[in-house]
Amino acid sequence: FKLIPYSSILMFAVLLLFMFILKRTTFGRRLYAVGGNAEVSRSAGINPERIKFTAFILCSFLASISAVLLSSRLGSAQHLAGTGFEFQVVAAVVLGGVSLSGGVGTLLGAFIGVFIMGIIQNGLGMLNVDTMWQLVITGVIIIFAVFLDEFKKRH
Repeated sequence: FKLIPYSSILMFAVLLLFMFILKRTTFGRRLYAVGGNAEVSRSAGINPERIKFTAFILCSFLASISAVLLSSRLGSAQHLAGTGFEFQVVAAVVLGGVSLSGGVGTLLGAFIGVFIMGIIQNGLGMLNVDTMWQLVITGVIIIFAVFLDEFKKRH
């Protein structure tokens, strides 16, 4: 494992674990149901507040793991170290096919979106594109992906 960073191994392990959870467990099916329509899932006997609470706890746990990995990579811990990643994350998951209205999308699609956004960000950095224009391009990607999502819903 000397060629592959530990953070990459951990990322793939977490990806596989949560792909299993979302596809094969009751919690995963309920999470998709609540994301699609909370009121309908409530009439089906699912407690949306409990599912959302559990989802937020899992997201917080994964964010804390990400913060530890980022701090170890940077060699220091700063409270503003991850600022600005939210915009890139939204662009990546929307590009990967996750609907902003909820209930639609896959973890693998989101991972592919993250991979594509990483390539785009690295390419823009290598081309010495100004940071402001990188944000503009990321915003255009979000708008384009949302437009495609709405277009798919209507047709």
